[in-house]
Amino acid sequence: MSEEFIKAATQEINEEISGIQNILSYCKNNSDLYANADKIHKHTHKIKGLASMIDKEDLSLLSSLLDSMLKKFMKDNQLNDILKLYIISINEMIKSMASSNYDLDKIIKHVSQISSNIS
Repeated sequence: MSEEFIKAATQEINEEISGIQNILSYCKNNSDLYANADKIHKHTHKIKGLASMIDKEDLSLLSSLLDSMLKKFMKDNQLNDILKLYIISINEMIKSMASSNYDLDKIIKHVSQISSNIS
């Protein structure tokens, strides 16, 4: 992969993360998050694809888990702290983009565990 592509993809991922962060800043509760689910999905989908292209598989996985979880909740399930979980996860994504060796394992395991408990 060329350095130019990696740089462009990194910038785009950061923009997508900022987009989610901006949406979350307006969300006061889970209902607000659900109301913005389509917008969030567009961002997480782009992050998932771009991150895997530049060998940031952990970021891609976290984005995919968050996206999947939101889809489950939209169908009928509720989680009291989904907004809080998204805020924490996005903050972890920001840290992982700022540091190439930042470990996302803890948040991935946490999100995965919560997601697996949802039907």
